[in-house]
Amino acid sequence: FCAGHNLIMKIRIGLFTIFVLVPFAAFSQSAASNASTNRLVSAVDESLNIKRVAVAPFTDNVSQIYGSKLGPSLVELVQKDQQWSLLELPKEIATSYRVGSLNNNRAALSLVRANQSIDAVVTGHLVQGQRGIQIQLQIISTLDAQVLAQAEITDFKGFEINEVQAELRTLFKNLKDSLP
Repeated sequence: FCAGHNLIMKIRIGLFTIFVLVPFAAFSQSAASNASTNRLVSAVDESLNIKRVAVAPFTDNVSQIYGSKLGPSLVELVQKDQQWSLLELPKEIATSYRVGSLNNNRAALSLVRANQSIDAVVTGHLVQGQRGIQIQLQIISTLDAQVLAQAEITDFKGFEINEVQAELRTLFKNLKDSLP
């Protein structure tokens, strides 16, 4: 009786393994491989996936005294960034660019996105006033024309280009850190 009973138990365990565990293991492996290749990404997540960036002309209120120096510095910061690829802003947008002209401007940003697949545009503006210098950086999505992040310093007392460039580097880091 015991030998027959053991044989029946071995057959049952073998059948259970073949019909239940093997298909389950195969299904879980196929589900795992599908999950890695067919990711579900929300529209919000897709809009925050920034890989290709353009830099708008850096502007100021003092006849481009600062803007002409800070623009190339900002381009260099984006070029050195390992997360982003720098692309050139289309000339028709760059030549007509004014402070704030890209904010909520879906038409212009759609043109930027369509022409060169740019995900976002980094803008910079400096204002020299009586209380010091104010510098503002923004990153604007070309998908929905919304400001994704902004970094700003106000009442900065330095006025030498190298001091302002050092502040620009800090602001750029803050801008990147504030992105979701």
